[in-house]
Amino acid sequence: MFYLLNATKTAKNYGSATQQHNKNQATPLRNDDDGHNDIPSDLLLPPIFEDEQQYYLLNIDEALQRLGMGKFQYRIMMATGLFLAADSCEVVILSFLSYVAKSREWKSSHENNMMEGFSEGDAYDSDTTDGGDALSSMVLPGALLGALLWGVLGDLVGRRVVFLAISALVSMFGVATSFVSTFQWLLATRILVSFGIGGLTVPFNACAELLPPSARGKQLVILQVFWTAGALVVHLMLQQQEQENIADSNKFLWRLIAGFCAVPSMLSTILAWMYVPESPRWLLAQGNQETALATLRHAAKINGKDPYETFPKGVILYSHEPEEVSCSLSQVMTLFSSGWMSITAALAATYFGKAFLDHGTVSMAVKVFSNDERQQDYQAWFSASSEFLGLILVYITIDRWGRAATQCLAYASGGLVCLTLALLGDYDPNINPNGLLIMAFMAHLFINSATTATWIATTEVLSTAIRTTGHGTSHAIARVGGAFSNYVLARIYSLPTVGLILFVTGIWTASASSKLPETNVKEMGVVHYPIQRRSGPHKLQRRTQKTPEVARQNHQQQYHEVI
Repeated sequence: MFYLLNATKTAKNYGSATQQHNKNQATPLRNDDDGHNDIPSDLLLPPIFEDEQQYYLLNIDEALQRLGMGKFQYRIMMATGLFLAADSCEVVILSFLSYVAKSREWKSSHENNMMEGFSEGDAYDSDTTDGGDALSSMVLPGALLGALLWGVLGDLVGRRVVFLAISALVSMFGVATSFVSTFQWLLATRILVSFGIGGLTVPFNACAELLPPSARGKQLVILQVFWTAGALVVHLMLQQQEQENIADSNKFLWRLIAGFCAVPSMLSTILAWMYVPESPRWLLAQGNQETALATLRHAAKINGKDPYETFPKGVILYSHEPEEVSCSLSQVMTLFSSGWMSITAALAATYFGKAFLDHGTVSMAVKVFSNDERQQDYQAWFSASSEFLGLILVYITIDRWGRAATQCLAYASGGLVCLTLALLGDYDPNINPNGLLIMAFMAHLFINSATTATWIATTEVLSTAIRTTGHGTSHAIARVGGAFSNYVLARIYSLPTVGLILFVTGIWTASASSKLPETNVKEMGVVHYPIQRRSGPHKLQRRTQKTPEVARQNHQQQYHEVI
């Protein structure tokens, strides 16, 4: 515990000091006497004259900072947010479709198919082989495969292509769910939807790569509101009647609800096609300097700025990111190389732990309120509202405290509240149930806050060449952690034991997240490299702390390597 508090304090102080340093170093554009808009010399190397043309080296983070927040970023956030909402809708509708698969409409068909595998003398139990269990269990492999495959493809072929592919896939088979006539087709459509949803990390990273560094943390927190809003809307639709009654008595209504859940992904596909460009960071890592710069100038125009004043002619983009890989299939192995192994291990432990906590909190709440129908009715509402307040909390702390401190404190606090809830719910039968409900509310709040901070830190700590691969792999591990939590805690009937397990998991996850380097106000993908390389179509010498005089001496040689 003392280690965790010390790590949290160090991360918080480090983030604040870095933020103040960057604030002191910020330099606006200046105008020369002739009205020409020049780029400050402290932000890029001095110009080189060749064939009467000036050339400048401009860091990609500073280039995005010059864009600021405007219509260009808000369009991309809307497209990405709608896909996040689609994810939450599909998660909530899955539990409802499990009731549909158990309903009279499907049960006879499913049982006939299951009976084909039994001989005449074998026993057959329809309760243990119902369609709901099959539906719930089969979507996990689809989500796992999707998280891994789409993450690799995001680094291999680009963010925009994968964004369009997964949003179109979820839209197509989400709508198809409303028209299926057999259980087999219902199962197939849901597996394909979960396969598409598994690629959620790619749109999230694409959006993060197009945000200005100073606004990235808070804007990514705002983006998470879409996920919570999507889940809340579906809960509203299902609250009017018992889910079992909807599934059995109104065959048209459940199809209508399933079709509605596909609407966010359909809108996301349209907006992504119209407004989401390929990431300039990814283009730069591919060596496509001209297209990356053209994308930034187009973004500047959309934001109401003069493209050639914001990025004058002769600007050459660069990044300090390492060059271990060049956006190829080898990025999977790069995650396990000596340079990235510690980060990969910390992310794997954090994502497994946060998913275990998230699912475990829900499982424990069901146990605590198992005899109180009124409290069970309000759990969905309290869960959604706690997520909203959790986002407000992380919005306040994500830049002030930093990513590491926010994660560490929130995971540890969530585990502690879970333990307290379990002990009070088991040993004090006369306790006010509203008090228990508030504690469950706080557990959801802390864990959701920590999860949001973890997603932001992940996209910032990984370099462009392996960003979606690493995030997708971590997301797949989270899927395993959630399934493992459901399996283990469903077989433990002692509330104190469940609470103790969640408490230990919270402390363990907080410890794992504290191993991640602080990424607040830092250049994406380079925070854990003391010596970095510039990426792009060139390979510059290793960056060290240079005086302006040394930089000027090396600039002529570096310029010719770039050109």
